[in-house]
Amino acid sequence: MTEKKQVFELRPPLQWFAEKQEEILRQHDGEKTPWQKIPLGHLLNPLNMKECELQETAFVHGALQGLPKTNEMKFRALDIIATRLIEECCHVANYAMMIADKARPYASEL
Repeated sequence: MTEKKQVFELRPPLQWFAEKQEEILRQHDGEKTPWQKIPLGHLLNPLNMKECELQETAFVHGALQGLPKTNEMKFRALDIIATRLIEECCHVANYAMMIADKARPYASEL
């Protein structure tokens, strides 16, 4: 007899993030080779590159937060950088998901 998996309701931040990830994946549908056809090892380099971009963007975001609060340009720049930071987080998470998806057939259920 197989056990039924427990279904969880996603937490609102997780639901929002998963939807952002899906948006980005759909933007690239038809443009790139599907990850299912890419060897797992070939996904590691893009993951590392996106992680570096995430770190750079997070650094800029942190630097902008240190500017005086009255700086109008700070608020515009923070909006742009925060949007970029979210996108970079999604890219990293998407590559990690692709790698996990490729490993999943070989793993016992977690």
